[in-house]
Formats: sequence, C-alpha cells, structure tokens
Amino acid sequence: MIAHLEDLYANPRRSGSRHGGPLAPETMLNVHQIQRAALSGAERAGLVDETPSG
Repeated sequence: MIAHLEDLYANPRRSGSRHGGPLAPETMLNVHQIQRAALSGAERAGLVDETPSG
C-alpha cells in the first residue's frame, strides 16, 4: 500500500493535469485530504490495521 501512496504523490506532481503538466499545490492538498479521510475511515471500519498515511 505504501508504494501506491508514493505513486499517488509522485506522479501527479510530474504530469497529473489534463494538459500534461503538474497539478497545482492546492489540488495536491485536496488529493492528500481525500486519501487521508478514506484511509482513516477504512481504519475505523476495521478494513486496515493502521492508516499508512499517518
């Protein structure tokens, strides 16, 4: 799962926009907030032992 999270952060910064450029910092913050909320919810539901994002 950690490798997937690393890809989530590395790839969009390089070429994540629909025009092929990097995503804006605000968009990356939105991505982070969404994935953190999803992983926290999975932890609360017992689907994962621990949230890998911290």
